[in-house]
Amino acid sequence: MTASHRQCSRCARMAEKEAFSRDRTVRDGLQRNCKCCARILKRQYRSTPEGQMQESTYNRTDRRKQMWRDQYRKRKETP
Repeated sequence: MTASHRQCSRCARMAEKEAFSRDRTVRDGLQRNCKCCARILKRQYRSTPEGQMQESTYNRTDRRKQMWRDQYRKRKETP
């Protein structure tokens, strides 16, 4: 194992460090799972009821932010 490679804890594949997302809470600064495995895990989580609820909350918050931006722009444009 070289300093530029790391093993994914999910698929046990050796990959370059660029294949891992950053994580500031870990000593080496990289997540345990490679990006491919993280994508799979995220997709699986989103299919659960908890994941769907979190996704809908995120979308609702995003829509609310967009609504406030639009209202701000309208107020700014009117003399």
